[in-house]
Amino acid sequence: FTLGAAASINLDGCGYAAAMGPGAGNSAATTSGRSASHGGSGGGTWNNGNGDYGGTGGGVVWLEAERRLLVDGTVSANGASMANYSGGGAGGSVYLRGAYFDGGGIIRANGGNGRTAGNGSGSGGGGRVAIWRRTHGFTGTAEQPVAGDTYSVGYRGEPGTIYWGDIPAQGTILLLR
Repeated sequence: FTLGAAASINLDGCGYAAAMGPGAGNSAATTSGRSASHGGSGGGTWNNGNGDYGGTGGGVVWLEAERRLLVDGTVSANGASMANYSGGGAGGSVYLRGAYFDGGGIIRANGGNGRTAGNGSGSGGGGRVAIWRRTHGFTGTAEQPVAGDTYSVGYRGEPGTIYWGDIPAQGTILLLR
């Protein structure tokens, strides 16, 4: 599989809708809806009031190649940032697997920003990135998923995770009698 330098896979804000799915935040009784979480926990609310639902979470990217997986473009599954008084969406998931992983692209799954004009909205927690390969020559950027930013006194979500896994080499079994 090849993702060219001018190409992208963009699933920013394409995950669960606000207040839906596992780890959903809350709303209505808060000044800035609590953020959902995915890889990291979402940021909390600041005070009570008339909040709104937070941003949509990032989507799921799953790419597997039997041999070579070349990523020169951008693979993105960030959580959405919303309007005032809304928490940011959680970062999504990126799973890449290929015997040989290379390229110079960008891979990310960050949380969305909390938005507000005067009070704090929690930001979305960072997502998860997992890259499995036997060998690699990747020179690009596989970002540690981070929580979004907050405004004023909002609480920031927790960071997500990145994992580089090794695919075991295929072996030979020799049975002698």
